[in-house]
Amino acid sequence: MLRFRDGSELVRFLDSLPPREGAATGEPWLLLVDIAMPIMNGFAVLEWIAQRKTGSRLRSVVLSGSCRPEDIERAKALGAAEHVVKPI
Repeated sequence: MLRFRDGSELVRFLDSLPPREGAATGEPWLLLVDIAMPIMNGFAVLEWIAQRKTGSRLRSVVLSGSCRPEDIERAKALGAAEHVVKPI
């Protein structure tokens, strides 16, 4: 498991991964994203993933303190597979 301090650090890591060729064994497949991340929030990260990582098997799950319906809808519209409200 890898942890990142903020959204921009996460995006730099994802951007450093080699292009996907077939079934990449080291490719991350699950990403837990908090909407309230510093520097680059979770919505911006989801948008970045949607624009640049097409064809990836990466699945994003939002883990957030927000239960606002508009945040849940926005996260799912940006490609989040699920939105889980914390605390769990």
